[in-house]
Amino acid sequence: MTRTSTHISLTPTAGRSFGMVGSRYRLLATGEDTGGACALIEAVVPAGDGPPPHHHLNEDESFYIIDGVVTITVDGRETAAGPGSFTLVPRGTVHTFRNDGPGTAKMLVMFQPAGLEKFFQKVGIPIADPTADPPSATVEHMQKIVATAPDYGLIFEA
Repeated sequence: MTRTSTHISLTPTAGRSFGMVGSRYRLLATGEDTGGACALIEAVVPAGDGPPPHHHLNEDESFYIIDGVVTITVDGRETAAGPGSFTLVPRGTVHTFRNDGPGTAKMLVMFQPAGLEKFFQKVGIPIADPTADPPSATVEHMQKIVATAPDYGLIFEA
């Protein structure tokens, strides 16, 4: 039998963290860890933050809310998702999320199959301290994100 995944055990501050447009993303499991099955990311999203509407060509995306209230919009339908809420977004489906609460939201984001985590590694700004605030968005960083996204099957809606 061929091993397709690796044992992973992380402390709350272990793993690689990246800043993207004001949020902090920590890689918990990558395609290398899971034999390509999935990637799992912890997202810490400040109030008012979230990506523009987009869709993925290659993977399904799911969200599990740990803390805060996140408005998840899928095909134009908004859902207020609080702790314990779960949303699965099939590939090709236009979606977005936004932290509408007064404080920081925390959620787990899974991509199936793996692959999109490489986008975070490519364009994210490394954060040495996973408890630190992420860097603020800059025009240059946003341009890099938009230019690189199609290489990973991530399509931002106009």
